[in-house]
Amino acid sequence: WNIDIAENTVFNNTVYYQVSSSDIDDYRLLYDGSIEFSVNEKLSFSIELNYSYDNDPHGDMGSSYIQITNGISFNF
Repeated sequence: WNIDIAENTVFNNTVYYQVSSSDIDDYRLLYDGSIEFSVNEKLSFSIELNYSYDNDPHGDMGSSYIQITNGISFNF
């Protein structure tokens, strides 16, 4: 799912739902989202969000986590 919010702003989303083939009650949910602001043709800023949920985590891992990153892109 991609939305052009403004002429220089794009919002991207992807959601994955994954079920174990051996146990239908074991599933994971993954979300990847980003928003990018273009200042001009060469410079842009971005923010990304990644979320993961596993209802049956393995080992010492928790059932969910969130990761947020940001960046600056310069194309030359």
